[in-house]
Amino acid sequence: MLFRSVLTGGGWSAPAKGTLAGENVGLDEIYDDPVLGAPGYASGYMGYRGSGFQHFNHVQRHGAGEWSADYTHEKDAAARLRIRVLDQPGQVLMAADARVTPVKFPQVLKYVLARRTAAPGEKLASTFVSVLEPYAGEPPLRSVNRVDLKPGTAVIAVRTDGRTDVVVRAPAGAIVRLPAAGHEFVVSAQTAVATFDAGGKLERLFFAGGPSVVIDGTKHRAPPRAAGRVTHIDPVKERVTIQLDKNLPFAVPDVAALVGRVVSFASPAGATAHTVATAAVVGGELTLTTKDDLIVGLFRVGSVEGKTVHTPTRLVFAPSYAGTTALDAYYRPIGLVRQADQDRIELVTPPEAGAALAGRDVWLSSVGPGDRLEAPYVFAWQRDSR
Repeated sequence: MLFRSVLTGGGWSAPAKGTLAGENVGLDEIYDDPVLGAPGYASGYMGYRGSGFQHFNHVQRHGAGEWSADYTHEKDAAARLRIRVLDQPGQVLMAADARVTPVKFPQVLKYVLARRTAAPGEKLASTFVSVLEPYAGEPPLRSVNRVDLKPGTAVIAVRTDGRTDVVVRAPAGAIVRLPAAGHEFVVSAQTAVATFDAGGKLERLFFAGGPSVVIDGTKHRAPPRAAGRVTHIDPVKERVTIQLDKNLPFAVPDVAALVGRVVSFASPAGATAHTVATAAVVGGELTLTTKDDLIVGLFRVGSVEGKTVHTPTRLVFAPSYAGTTALDAYYRPIGLVRQADQDRIELVTPPEAGAALAGRDVWLSSVGPGDRLEAPYVFAWQRDSR
C-alpha cells in the first residue's frame, strides 16, 4: 500500500470545496442513485453503477508546467513510484484525495485524473498516456515527451544515464513514420519499443502486432503470425490441432518460432492462453502441444434442463469456466460453456444427449473445437553486451 505522496512542479489550483461530483456534494454522499442514496438506506452497495466522483475531495486542477506525483510505500521508504500523465489537446488534469477503501484500507491517497473534451465539431477519440517510474534512489528518467502522430502516439523518454527509449503505439494495420531521438522510424506494428545507448546505437528492440520495424534503413522482421481454427483436441497429450487460415504464409521453417511463445484461443464465450511446448505443421494443419493442462475442471451431472447442466459438485472456479468446452468421458465435445455458477453450467446450445447426461462425468477443457488460435507478430532482440 502506497501512502505518502507529493505533487512536484507545475501550477495547481487551490483545493476546491466539496468533491469531484460538485461543490455541493459531500464526501461519500451518493448523489447519482436515488435508491442507494436515500436517507436511512441500510442494504448493500454492490449494485451501485454511479460515477463514484463523491469519493474524491480536495480537487486541484493543473494549469501549466512540468509536474510529477511521487509515492512512497508505507512499509519500505526505498520503494517509490513516480507518475506522470502526458498532455494532449483538450485534456484537463486533476489531482484529488480519496481513501483506498472506507474500512479495510482507510489510508488517503493522492489520485491523478485526466479528462478530455472534444473540440466543437470533433468526434471524441482520446489516447491517454501515463508514465510509471518505480525507483529506489533517484528517478531513472530525465525527461519524457509525447508526440502525437497521424495515426498513433509516440513517447520519447531520456534516462539519466543518457539512454533513450522510444515507444510507439498505433492502430492495427497502420504504418507510422517518424523521426525520434535522432533516428528515422517506419513502424508497421501496433506496439514498438526501441532503446538506444548513450552513443545513439540500438541496444534493444521489441515490437508486436505487426510484421516489421525499420530504423535508419535497417528492417527488422517478426516471424510470421499464425492463425486458424481448432479442429481437434487431445487433452491426454495436451495436443491441439488447428486448420490454418489459407491466406497466411506460414510454413515449416516458421514453426520453431512458436515454441515457448504464448498463444491465445478464443470462442464467442471467452478466451484463454497457453504456452507452446512443441509445434509441427503439415500442409495447412498445425499441431501444438501445450506446457500446461488443457483440462481445467471435472464434475458429475445431476440433471439437465435445456442449456443448463446442474451438478452436485461444487464448482469453486466457476467464474473461470466461461468459454471452456464441456467434454464427455471420451473427450468428445458436449458444448461450449457460456457461463457457470457453483452448482451449474450454462451451454451456448442444449447438449445433444440431453437428460441422458445425468449421472455422467463431464470434463471442462480450456480449448475446444471451433476456437480461434492467434499467435500474433512478436519480435524481441537485444544487443549482446559481451
